[in-house]
Amino acid sequence: MEDSCVQESRHYMLPIEEKIEFARFLFLQWGKELLKDLTVRRYLRQLEEGIKVSGKTMKDLGIDRACALCDATAPEGSCCSRGLENKYDVVLLLINLLLGVDLETCASRTDSCAFLGPKGCRLRVRNLICIEYLCPQLERSLGHDALVRMQTATGGELEASFLLCDAVRKKITS
Repeated sequence: MEDSCVQESRHYMLPIEEKIEFARFLFLQWGKELLKDLTVRRYLRQLEEGIKVSGKTMKDLGIDRACALCDATAPEGSCCSRGLENKYDVVLLLINLLLGVDLETCASRTDSCAFLGPKGCRLRVRNLICIEYLCPQLERSLGHDALVRMQTATGGELEASFLLCDAVRKKITS
């Protein structure tokens, strides 16, 4: 039997449409059981809380407005560029399905990530780079204290996301 790490690394190489289809397949096979699992439910609640804290902090600091403006006006596109969707793995997409996210891809611009809509990212659970990365221009305009505040705010989201992904992987490979 093939090592699960080898199998998972192959999933990273799939085109995003195939990853989405595989996530949908896993959702049909495992969705109800995952949502009944106490560990998964606990991490889902923690993740929801972490997402709220991160989102509020981004809004309070004006990061959401700055990024939306950049995406709408930058001729070369924003940080949410084409191909970023390929950083997403099947488990992260599966977790988005567990949270009721529609995984249809329809970038707001041809040079943008497939999950970027007119109001920002359409995913609830995002990749580490999508949570943590801020462009150098935005970092400079925010200043050190605001960056520390943002990094502190995203800590709960990142930790819960990691723990949830791990719990889901264990459950579906058991």
